Amino acid sequence: GTDVVANIAISVDRIVDNSTTYSQSFQDELLRVMSHGLLHCLGFNDKTEEAQQEMRAAEGSCMKLFHVEHKTTNHVS
Repeated sequence: GTDVVANIAISVDRIVDNSTTYSQSFQDELLRVMSHGLLHCLGFNDKTEEAQQEMRAAEGSCMKLFHVEHKTTNHVS
């Protein structure tokens, strides 16, 4: 396979603004932005209306992969 090396910069202020503007939780908006950045690294773009629709669908699929519920347990040593 092909290795992908990339950096994704995320603005916490933008996440807060977007979550308010679009009535989303901070966590969901963060996951959407993380997914969006990852998809750009994989070659997706959002320059046209059609590409934006494809990106939104892919974001949804990607976000489902991030929604892993972490449960803590009390481990006895």
